[in-house]
Amino acid sequence: MSGTRAEAAPGSVAPAGSAGRVLALCCAATFLAFLDSTVVNVAFPDLRHAFPEVPTARLTWVVSAYAVLFAALLAAAGRLADTLGRRTLFLGSTLAFTATSLAAGAAPTAGLLIL
Repeated sequence: MSGTRAEAAPGSVAPAGSAGRVLALCCAATFLAFLDSTVVNVAFPDLRHAFPEVPTARLTWVVSAYAVLFAALLAAAGRLADTLGRRTLFLGSTLAFTATSLAAGAAPTAGLLIL
């Protein structure tokens, strides 16, 4: 089978060249998880500045909604990984995170940002 990539059998040792790619992917995923859990809290002062007419109590819904959605999706992610596959779920989740981050950055009102 020339030209095809050999897949490692479960429990076997991966080829030496793939160890660096696995480490890089794990580092990138860890960075995204850290960014995901801290970005809203770090951005809160800027949100306050961007939406000065919105009461602070309403702006805290940005943080609360983000945390609730993150927790709800995290619980279901394990099952989705079993059914869809880890790679598919990882790539889809990364794409969804990027798209929703861009949408949040472009939100013209606090209500749309919370949504």
